[in-house]
Amino acid sequence: MGSAVATTPLATPIAMVNSPYAGAASLNLSGDGPQYSFGSGSLNVTSDPWVPLSGENYGASQNGSEPWGLYMTVNWTVYSTQNTTGISGSGPCTQAYVAEAGLISSPQGSYSMHLFRLSLPNLTTDYQEPTSIPGVPSVQFANGLDPRLGTVTAQSGSETYYPYSVGFGTCSVSPRSFQIIPTGTLRVPISVPFTVHGQGAEASGFLSWSGLEGYPTAVYTMPDLAGSWQFVSVGAPFSPTPSLQSPAPSGLYSFSYYACPA
Repeated sequence: MGSAVATTPLATPIAMVNSPYAGAASLNLSGDGPQYSFGSGSLNVTSDPWVPLSGENYGASQNGSEPWGLYMTVNWTVYSTQNTTGISGSGPCTQAYVAEAGLISSPQGSYSMHLFRLSLPNLTTDYQEPTSIPGVPSVQFANGLDPRLGTVTAQSGSETYYPYSVGFGTCSVSPRSFQIIPTGTLRVPISVPFTVHGQGAEASGFLSWSGLEGYPTAVYTMPDLAGSWQFVSVGAPFSPTPSLQSPAPSGLYSFSYYACPA
């Protein structure tokens, strides 16, 4: 790791979640707080600069169709990376900068969490989701639906948990509400924007967090709407589980809802 090239205070998510159309989403955070990790080749920089919840579990839930989350304003330090010869097992740098989260940037260092919501152009889909916290200088994130990942269409009348889509048939099947419950550690791709030598740059990494053992890290409550759902994993590999009643894979999701034809 090279020298520090920039310091900047930024609104920084500590957890975030997409809320399905006409449904709800909840989050659980352990007292260990969030963790931020940045890598470049064999270099890994991990920071968890605060313990805001005193070892307790913190839960929050929001109804509605908009993505939401919690953030604090944090002082970030960005470092350059450089290749070094003669170190066994080291690999070449894969990005020019890494970042480290430092002290909270607030009066008296208070652990002030704030709620944020992200406005969507179309409430039925997380496609074109904003990538920053509105109204303030912010860390960037990739929490929305990426259509390049493709979909798999559920079979008619199926209640099976599919890799990218789930539906209840051709809309002749009576709709019902159901839940998707990720457990374990969840993560979101993030980047820290900064200016160096008068030019804009960024360091890319991940935000991750978990709930206390025995608690789901998040719960998605899907509404009883006739139609079908597409969901895509955010920041974690997807692996299917046997049914909707089983725990979902560790990871967050983005959604699109498709109504029955008129």
